[in-house]
Amino acid sequence: MNRNAIKTNVRANDAGSAMKMQPRVHFFSMVRADLVKIMWLRSTWVMLFLLISGAAFVSLINATGVGAHQMLQQDPVQYVYTYELSENLLIFRVLSGFLVLLVTAFAIGLEYQQGTMRVILGRGVGRVRFLFSKMSALFLFALLVTLGGVLLNGCLLVVNVGADTGSLNALGVILSRCLGLLGQYYLYLLFNMWVSILLAMALTILGRSLTFGLSAALLWFPVDNILSNVLVISLRTFLPVDLTQKLSNAFLGPELNALPLVAISTHIVSQSMANPFNIGGWPTIAIILVYALAFLSLSVTLMRRRDVL
Repeated sequence: MNRNAIKTNVRANDAGSAMKMQPRVHFFSMVRADLVKIMWLRSTWVMLFLLISGAAFVSLINATGVGAHQMLQQDPVQYVYTYELSENLLIFRVLSGFLVLLVTAFAIGLEYQQGTMRVILGRGVGRVRFLFSKMSALFLFALLVTLGGVLLNGCLLVVNVGADTGSLNALGVILSRCLGLLGQYYLYLLFNMWVSILLAMALTILGRSLTFGLSAALLWFPVDNILSNVLVISLRTFLPVDLTQKLSNAFLGPELNALPLVAISTHIVSQSMANPFNIGGWPTIAIILVYALAFLSLSVTLMRRRDVL
């Protein structure tokens, strides 16, 4: 055996030893690190401030109205349907959706922009494993936001009830008759945020850019709702109304908007929560799950088959 062959074998053995000595990165450690990164983003705290401020402002403004004051004293349950579910939590849903879209685009887009993804993958972390650690951290973040929303809106409800009625008797009525419905609505909020995370994740990976992912994610739902209305207007003269409405219901935005109406449709007073297409229930959940699966499949496929940069 010549000297060059011996050197080659020694280098190969050294490289193999180095690979064996390299510590394995645990999945839960990756998720924790990604969650810390998310909490260190300045955009996260800016959006959290806007979320808290917007939710508190709308809740306190509604509480000062004469109609809310009288309804809270006469029928606390209807107050929950008319103001809490139809307006206060509606604002929280919209702002929390923007929050997770922005945070997801930043959390993944910065990895492309700063080149840290290549460094992490160079340490032996698989691409799909890296993707699922990001997704798990973002899902945990959405869960924390939901729990924070429960606490925030619960405190605001206590303040409003105490200020308008002078006691907390109405709060007892609300908890006894509406607690399950409120819990169902918060589960819907969490589901809405998880689907939004999958959407922003797929678009950011598709563009491999923070700018593209953020722009496309923020424009998705406005364009989605506009296209559904344009489809109804343009096709209702050629197709039956029922068929046109079913085609428009295939868009993600209207389906997410209709999902919370399943439980409260018979008690709605606010026109902002009206359901013109009469959709909801398991068909709506099935369509949303199809979108979620498509976003996840696109993310995994692109992450596995394309170069990271």
